[in-house]
Amino acid sequence: MEMTGTRTRQIAAELKDLLSQARTDQVPLPADGDVLLREAGLSSLDTVAFLVLIEDHFGITFDDDLPEDTLRSVSSIARYLADLGA
Repeated sequence: MEMTGTRTRQIAAELKDLLSQARTDQVPLPADGDVLLREAGLSSLDTVAFLVLIEDHFGITFDDDLPEDTLRSVSSIARYLADLGA
């Protein structure tokens, strides 16, 4: 169980790095804690860039029928990716 939590935290850190790369608004993200995507200063193009960076970085493709809350925050995406074994 701890291994999953550790991997989820590692993925979340990687996601924050990718999020910083995708954003055109460079307002600093919180160093600790979760980041809600709605509050991360992403434009629609930034959001698409972020999702493409995630797919490329983790070697996955998001399903069209992905539950809406999966893309709510960095931690929700990290849990999804950890469950996939990314």
